[in-house]
Amino acid sequence: MTQEIQGFNSQFVAQVEISNPYDSPQKANVRVYSSDWQPIQPIYLSNANRILAPNQKVIVTALIPFARQSHRVVYICNSITPRLGGVGQSYRGEVCGKVSAQRLS
Repeated sequence: MTQEIQGFNSQFVAQVEISNPYDSPQKANVRVYSSDWQPIQPIYLSNANRILAPNQKVIVTALIPFARQSHRVVYICNSITPRLGGVGQSYRGEVCGKVSAQRLS
């Protein structure tokens, strides 16, 4: 998934939809990374850590600063781990979306 955003402000908003395709509840952890894959702290990140029911979908909203740049690329990644009462948890995988933002002012 690639998303392109244009704006006039010192920050931009990106939205992605995450889902749980499995038949059991799963723990979703959303993180934001810079173009060189270093973790960054967004100004706001909704639904960053939550338990998703089977086949549930949720929208994640991130407010990200341009950080004195006129063009910024970030990756919004969702990792899934099973939620089985704390027993037998294992990492299932991670999916990332690329967001390219251009500041127009």
